[in-house]
Order: sequence, then C-alpha cells, then structure tokens
Amino acid sequence: MKFRLNFGGRRKQSGVPTVRQARKRGRGGWLLIPFGLIFAIGGGFATWFVAIDTWYNALQSRDWPEVACTIVSSEVETRRGSDSTTYRPDLSYRYTWEDREWESSRYRFINFSSGNRSWAEAIVATYSPGSVHTALVNPRDPSEAVLERELGWHGLLTFIPVLFIFVGLALSGAGVYGLRKKREAAQVRSGDSMASTELRPGALLGLPEFPEDPPGGKAELRPRHGPLARFLGMAGFAVLWNGFTWTILGAIIREGRESGSHEIMPLAILSLFALIGIAVAIAAVYYAIGFFFGPRVTVYAGSSTLACGQSWNLNWTFRRGSGNIGRLRVFLEGATEGEYTTGGGKNRSRTIDTKVFLREEIFDSEERFEIARGEAALTVPENIPHSFEAPSNRIVYTLRVEGDIRFMPNLREQYRVYVAPLPVL
Repeated sequence: MKFRLNFGGRRKQSGVPTVRQARKRGRGGWLLIPFGLIFAIGGGFATWFVAIDTWYNALQSRDWPEVACTIVSSEVETRRGSDSTTYRPDLSYRYTWEDREWESSRYRFINFSSGNRSWAEAIVATYSPGSVHTALVNPRDPSEAVLERELGWHGLLTFIPVLFIFVGLALSGAGVYGLRKKREAAQVRSGDSMASTELRPGALLGLPEFPEDPPGGKAELRPRHGPLARFLGMAGFAVLWNGFTWTILGAIIREGRESGSHEIMPLAILSLFALIGIAVAIAAVYYAIGFFFGPRVTVYAGSSTLACGQSWNLNWTFRRGSGNIGRLRVFLEGATEGEYTTGGGKNRSRTIDTKVFLREEIFDSEERFEIARGEAALTVPENIPHSFEAPSNRIVYTLRVEGDIRFMPNLREQYRVYVAPLPVL
C-alpha cells in the first residue's frame, strides 16, 4: 500500500515561513490591531450618540410635563436619491412654557424616512396645520420638545452600530493571534536565537505532543465536538436570530395596525428572515432531541497513541440508545492539512487544503447485539506516516464513530488519535 501526501500542491514555498516572511506577514497583524480598535471605538461613539442617547431621552421624557401645542405647518418631505425616493413628515409647532413661546419641529426622537409615502401622509393628516395637540417639554431645556415619545420598531435600528464594536474587537483579536503565530514561527526558523529557545522534545521534527495514557492500559477518548456543543451552538444561534427578527417584525406589524398603513418592503424582507428563523428553530429542536434522547457512547482504547504494525484494541459502551442505531461504523481516517495563501493584495486569502489518504475500516455492522457488544481491533499498517504538526502543514488521524438513526440526528463522533513514529534501529 502506498500513500501520497499532499500538503496543498499549489503552495510553492516552504510550509514553515522564514524569519523574513514572518516579519512581512507580521506587518498585517500590526495594521489589523489599530484598524480594529479604530473600528470598535467608532462603533462605540456611534452607539453612544445614536442608541444610548436616543433611548435615554425617550426614558427621561416619561417625566417631562405635557403642554398644549398648535401645529404651524405640516407637509410630506420628499427626498430623492440615485436609486430610491423616501418620505418623512415635516412638522412645526408652537407651545408656551413659563410664559414664553417656543417652537419645535421634532416629531419623535428618531428622524426617520420611509419609502412608504402613505405612512408619512397619515402622520401629516393627523397633525394638520392649526390643530391642537399635546407636546412633551424638557423642563431643563424648554427648546427641546417632542410630540410622541414612543420610538417604535425604528428604535431597534439604533443598535446597529453595536455590530461595529464586535467586528472591530474581532479584527484586533485576529491581529494579536496572527502576531503570536508569526512570532512562534520566526523563533523556530531563527538560527541565531535557536540556542536560547526552549522547545519540547520532538518539536523540530514536527512531532506533536503525544498525550499520556492513564495506568492500566485503558484510555477514554474525548470527542472533538459532542452532541451538547452542537445543540448549544444551534440553540444559541436560533435564539439570537429569532429574537432579533421577530422583535422587529412584531413592532412593524403593531405600528402598521396603529397607523392603518403597512410598509410592504420591510414586511416582505423580515418575513423571509422569519421563515429562516423557523427553520433554524426546528433544527435546534432536532438537535435537542438528539442530545436528550439520542445514543450516548463512550469509547475506550488501549492507548490514544497508535504504533505502526501493532494491534490497536477498541471497546465502547452506550449509556443509552444503542437499540436505536440501525448501522454502526467505526473507522480510522488519516488526512494531510496544508495551509497556503492565494491571491494578492485585497484578494489575498488563507486556505486549508485537506486530503484524506487513509480510511481504514475497523467495525461495520447492522446487528444490534454486535453494536451493543462494543469490541473491535485494528492492526495498524506499518507504512503509514506518523502524526506531524508544523505551522502550515499537518498529518492528523481521526477515529470516527458513525451510527445511522431514524427520526433523530445520526451519531457522528470524532476522536483525535496519534500515530507514533517507528523507532530508529
């Protein structure tokens, strides 16, 4: 049996970057950190002045006194852009506070324009010139007044700048992580500092840090991502997606009923997002069924490190649900992972190329008693490469346990295992 290793054939340079390459790439990290911080700080200022200030005024207005006001002018203001036209109510009203006459043009705390002209016309019709209404006046600054304190669903849009904060922090974090990686790569390649660099045994040969097995010759393998992680990830995404979507959608529908006019385009777009949210929620329920009622397996091995040419024994136990599995497969998979860069300038991107070179079947059965018995053995091939880790290239081995189940998520567990190098004779 021959194995062909592919570390990303399109990459022409060495897997481990040189000191010069590491320093050159490190400049990107230094640029990414301040750029991300500026992005986050800008988002913070925008959040303060757009969201926090608006909602603070709306809350404070609950204590503002009410006064009678007379509408001076009321019309629909039209704003034409290059590809769209928006409308908003343009109002002006007078009121008296402490024997002095004031004038204001604020309708709500958010000056919002819409592509729905009937929405603006309905407001203008309500506040017709000469009509008398009630205004809320800020006693600390009588020049500040508002006709309606409620923000409506538009108030939720003021929190969009918060996304800039998270994106900026993520960019800065990526820059810090990239600098750490480049510094480690430069240390490994730097000849003048190698003598002072502390390395674990086998690091220069690309050997990973093999785990120590507990005494007794029986190691419990830990899955990479269990059913709890899959369920929590999908449930968290479903809560965030549906919470944001349905809150805005409900506010738009409620405001449309109050004004007697619905904005069709926002309703259509948010209805599509709501349908996606329903699908995500169904997926979360599906994974919840798998977590609470699906099979739970624990895999044991003679060792988590395989030796070429020797036997490797496995056994597993099901805490529940083994009778629901129609077919169980256990196999060892070996793959090479090569990281390389494509493109240049703004089109530069980092890609991981994975090539599977080994798929050794250990167990495959549809018999329930064989599935529940949970024993298998594998003679490790003598000519497979040992586990290898470098900054840009890796050889990884994964034990996969897959079970077909009806009406709930299939059993898909992955366990990281290691292949030790052959001893030098």
